[in-house]
Amino acid sequence: GDFATDDTDTRVPEWSDTGTLPRIRTDSAAQTEAKGTIDSAGNDVAMILARLFDLGVTGRVTFSNSSAEKIVYLDRGKPVFATSNLPHDRMGDLLYREGKLTRKQHVASRELVAGSGKRMGETLVAEGFLKPKELMPAVRRHLEDLVYSLFAWIEGSFEVVEDVLPSSEQIRLTRHPGALIVEGIRRKYDLPRLVSLLGSPEAVLDVPEPERVRALAKPIELLPSEERAIEFFDGQRNLAQVAERAKADALTVAQVGFSLVALGAAEIIRETVFERETTIDLHQSSAEEDISIDRERI
Repeated sequence: GDFATDDTDTRVPEWSDTGTLPRIRTDSAAQTEAKGTIDSAGNDVAMILARLFDLGVTGRVTFSNSSAEKIVYLDRGKPVFATSNLPHDRMGDLLYREGKLTRKQHVASRELVAGSGKRMGETLVAEGFLKPKELMPAVRRHLEDLVYSLFAWIEGSFEVVEDVLPSSEQIRLTRHPGALIVEGIRRKYDLPRLVSLLGSPEAVLDVPEPERVRALAKPIELLPSEERAIEFFDGQRNLAQVAERAKADALTVAQVGFSLVALGAAEIIRETVFERETTIDLHQSSAEEDISIDRERI
């Protein structure tokens, strides 16, 4: 279908480059095809975006499935613009879900945009529904939300067209692109999906350069429980054993483990070194349960 023209795309007129951010990949094997299928065999959405970030690609990435088409524009691997043809991806819908707009304001703003052809952000500020200082954070959240929504996709296709940008008007996110990938995995990847991607509940991970990963813990916004888990990705312990030693739940361990794999900072070793069996606990720790609930709402 045609793209909605009111606020399904996201951009602002002012942005500043914060400079080159540190890369994560510990090897030079980052490669991506110009087009391909989204699957669980190396072309998972997280791995596709991570490779594009690592390669510093500038261009347009179109993701398609049977019901949707979403486009993410990258500038040197960093998301700067996005579009979607799904109505619920509009910025007004995001602000309504967040409680920033009342139902009446939400309906009125959509009617105004449809009648005027103006952008949603401009309309919300002009009508007094949104404070001017709230516009930029809302636009950034909208771009992030569109990117995160892709992480729920388990099938579809993608196509990369390099050296294409939407216009000179781009959004400059303050988050490290690696942090977007880690957060997307936290929000959209459940334990069965992660176990499938990692190959087995008994998968063993190794971090070849732990000091480098520790230095990136802050830029990619790792949680304390995730940092603890990384300490035990030693090429010997399986996922359940890491969870036990790190005093973390199985979901957290699998999420941070796959995040590092996607970012090229960890390797999967299929064989389990230890012989004793350990059962994976499917329940999350109560300390992070509220965060997970909030993420699911977006």
